[in-house]
Amino acid sequence: MIHVFISWSGQLSREVAAALRDWLPDALQFVKPYFSPNDIEKGVRWETMLTEELSKSSVGLFVMTKENLGSKWLHFEAGAISKSIDRAHVCTLLFGIEPTDIEGPLSGFQATKFEKDEFRRLFMTINAAGGDSKLPELNADRVFEKWWPELDKRLNEIIANHEPERAEIRSERDLIEEILRHVRNLSLDRSSSRSPPSNPRLTEFLNISDFIGMRDADRSWVPVVITLKNRNAREVEIEKEDLLMTLKALPHVKLFPQEDSNNVDQIEILVRANLAQQVITGIRSEHPDINMHIDVPVS
Repeated sequence: MIHVFISWSGQLSREVAAALRDWLPDALQFVKPYFSPNDIEKGVRWETMLTEELSKSSVGLFVMTKENLGSKWLHFEAGAISKSIDRAHVCTLLFGIEPTDIEGPLSGFQATKFEKDEFRRLFMTINAAGGDSKLPELNADRVFEKWWPELDKRLNEIIANHEPERAEIRSERDLIEEILRHVRNLSLDRSSSRSPPSNPRLTEFLNISDFIGMRDADRSWVPVVITLKNRNAREVEIEKEDLLMTLKALPHVKLFPQEDSNNVDQIEILVRANLAQQVITGIRSEHPDINMHIDVPVS
């Protein structure tokens, strides 16, 4: 039995990864794929599970699409997996993109396009990693010929039914520049006031933030709590990381110490009162694919 680690990011990548997870053990019965949406339950820390799976895996597959070329998660896993697995056994699977589109750590791995002959080579690579369990080359080729039509049909159906997640992928710098444009067009309202928040958790947050000196004497701040609604623990961690990177880069936003929060699905921040709506709009615009609730005090 060998473990195959399948990494994905985005809806199309996830569906393709799920198809591979189902297909591989049918074609090569000694293969056990690891695919996180099914293999990590909510409440289990994905870092622990990731470390365990990486230590057991003999092959790593990265499902790459136009939507996830800039995925921080894929690059993080690529860096981690390259330390645990022979680079010859790590492959990027390309759907709608070319090898030249890949940058960073992922560009150093063997690229496999969605074509029969290239998938045959990938299949042979996985079989060769099977050690004593591997099939003789001629047998493996016959097995591939038998099972390829099923995978080819399913992947083509997934691609045909997929609707792009975004027409344009905006960078964090785009968001920062948008917020700065709002800032230049707005004068700071030093007389702005703040109404006490109705949420007790927000009241507690505001009192603590005042105590540690996060509020300027002459400018008003409002507390904001972002709650992630995703039920998948691994995806919550990824979404939270993406949001934190964006928030750290924004002017007029201060992060409340995350280690002080007992809720892994929440991010607490302070925002300039007279710029709160622009900042919140920018966050939603930058991360339209993240299902979140933003709790702000009512003026």
